[in-house]
Amino acid sequence: MATMLCVPPTVAKRLRTTLKIRQRAIAEDRTLITFDQHFGDWAILPPNEHPGVIRLKVHPTTTANAAKVLLPFLKAHKQDDFRNYLIILSPGALRWINTATNSHGPSP
Repeated sequence: MATMLCVPPTVAKRLRTTLKIRQRAIAEDRTLITFDQHFGDWAILPPNEHPGVIRLKVHPTTTANAAKVLLPFLKAHKQDDFRNYLIILSPGALRWINTATNSHGPSP
C-alpha cells in the first residue's frame, strides 16, 4: 500500500503550514491526503512535480465517511498513479487534474 501523509484542515498560518507540509511530502515522496480545499489552489500547489494530492470531499467529515471513499480508491491504484495529480475524490465523483500540464482527464 502507498505511503500516505494525512493532512487535517489548517486554520492559522495556512499558507506557511501548507507549504511546509507540501515540501515534506515531496522530500519523503509521500502522497498527501487532505480535506483542505486550499490544496487545490495553484498558488499553494504550483504545477510542477510532486508525489500527488488526494483531496477528499465527504460530508459529514468523519473517519468512517472518509474510509468508505478512500480505502477502495487506494486499493485500486498504485502510489505512482498519483504522481503530478490533484485528485478530487468524493462519494460518486472522481476528478484527476494533472498539475504538471494543468489538464483534466481520466486516471493514468
